[in-house]
Amino acid sequence: MSVLKAASVVAVISALLAVAFVAYNPLQESQLSKEVPTCTARSTMIARAQDWVDKHVPYSGTGSYAGYRTDCSGYVSMCWELGGPGLTTSTLNKVSGSISKDSLQPGDAIICEAEHVILFGGWTDSTKTHYVGYEEANASEGTIKRVTPYPYWYHTDCFHPIRYNSVC
Repeated sequence: MSVLKAASVVAVISALLAVAFVAYNPLQESQLSKEVPTCTARSTMIARAQDWVDKHVPYSGTGSYAGYRTDCSGYVSMCWELGGPGLTTSTLNKVSGSISKDSLQPGDAIICEAEHVILFGGWTDSTKTHYVGYEEANASEGTIKRVTPYPYWYHTDCFHPIRYNSVC
């Protein structure tokens, strides 16, 4: 076999191995960049939240927008730059931890794992009784930004603040 033919065979085998690796690699590039970001800035979280408010993205328990579910946890997942379609209220704890009310900062969230999650936008008063909340609320309102009583409108014993582990 000539040197040229041997080099061609090696090149073909290398190309096939590269295709096979990509086809069977369990961690796709999108998962690496979306599910495990280095960190997400608070300003980015709020800008992403406001983008859906401005676009009036409708709420749906089964729908999606830009690769994310259009429910409350899909919305927070999008704001935190997690991989789409997003985590659920019962799995957001895999990427976050509980914090105190006094530690809340824009980009954190307030969650009741069995029901709902809201992105915290900041306090509206010095007594910390109300805050700006960003949320996918319901089918009639869609994505909204509104002043919300702390911790939420109902089930106040269930809701508590959390912080994304990769915030910067």
